[in-house]
Amino acid sequence: MKGIILSITLVSLLNLSGLAIASLVNLTSGVFDTDTKLYWREPALTQNKSVNDLKKSLIPQGWSLASRNDFNTLVLHAGADPLPSGTFLYSISRSEQHFDLAEYLITLLGSTYRSELGNGDYRQQTLGWLSDNDAGSHYYAMIESYSVEGVTWGSIFTHGNPVPVEPWYTLPQGGSFLVRNVPEPSAIFSSISLLILLLVARIKKY
Repeated sequence: MKGIILSITLVSLLNLSGLAIASLVNLTSGVFDTDTKLYWREPALTQNKSVNDLKKSLIPQGWSLASRNDFNTLVLHAGADPLPSGTFLYSISRSEQHFDLAEYLITLLGSTYRSELGNGDYRQQTLGWLSDNDAGSHYYAMIESYSVEGVTWGSIFTHGNPVPVEPWYTLPQGGSFLVRNVPEPSAIFSSISLLILLLVARIKKY
């Protein structure tokens, strides 16, 4: 949490100084979106954990499964073209023009799977569950990039229909997209100011 506050404080100072900054800030074990105020946890940290496992551990700590809308917004802030009117899901086909976008998102979120194909070639993915609409059913999203024999391409995909999830089931080569709301920088500064005032008042009392 200290790393999150430090990064947000830096972001706030850059805003006050008038310097332009990116919407997405790389943090330890995840990425922070300065527009939505969501901190995204690396999906790889939740590999081999079922949704029920998360409900027992991380979700009580303030984490929640990201919604499809959260994921779409993250993709948009990473530089994707806005979704056409009436379209809810990103389904960016495998093409060379999407390689840089996929690579950027995987760099931010970390990969859940990577295969070295030799001669510098590779395939990597960031795969994870998204939030549920019905009990026992969830959506998932996948970011993928390939570099094979000088040909590069990337794809981004959100599953359009909920997938049944058994209590013990985990995504092979995947994890979960978890998010947590982080207070506005002004709220953090207000809390610090309040603590300082209370400390001063306590010192004066003695």
